[in-house]
Amino acid sequence: MCGGGGQQKQAAAGEMDLSKTMSDIFKQNQPGVNQFYTDMMKNGLGQPLMNQLTDFKGGTTAQAYAPARAQLAQRLSRMSGLPSGFATQAGTDLDANQARAFDSNMIQNLLMNQQAKQQGAQGLNPLAFGSQAQQGYSGVMQMPQQPSMLGSVLGGALGGLAGGI
Repeated sequence: MCGGGGQQKQAAAGEMDLSKTMSDIFKQNQPGVNQFYTDMMKNGLGQPLMNQLTDFKGGTTAQAYAPARAQLAQRLSRMSGLPSGFATQAGTDLDANQARAFDSNMIQNLLMNQQAKQQGAQGLNPLAFGSQAQQGYSGVMQMPQQPSMLGSVLGGALGGLAGGI
C-alpha cells in the first residue's frame, strides 16, 4: 500500500466503530446510570455513611476515641492519691479533644458530601460520556498523514540533486 492515508482511514474507521459501540453502551446503561447519579446528586454520600460521620456519640470519631477513653479510665483507676479534680480534668481534656476532632471532621465530611453531590450532577451530563469517544476520533483525524512511497523516493532524489548543485 502506498502512503499512510490507508492507515489513517483504517484508524478512523476503527475510531468510528468505537464511537458507535460506546454510544450503544451509553444508550443501554443510561437509565441505571441516571438513577445512580440522580440519587448521588440529591443525597451525596448517602444516609448510612453520613450518619456514621455525623453522629457525635456513636459515629466514627466517637469510636476512634473509645480506646483512649478506656485507657484513661484504666490508668486513673490504678493511680491513688491524685489531686482533687485531676480525673475530672483529664476526662474533660479528652472530651475537648474529641469535640475538636469531631468539628474538624464535620467540615471535611460536609465538603465531601457536597463534592459527591456535584459528581452526581456531572454524571448526569450525557455529553461527558460521549466526549470520550469523540476525543479519540478527533485525535486520529488530526494525525499528520504519512507520505506515500513514491513521494518519499522523489523527495529523496530531488533532495540529493539539490545537495549536489
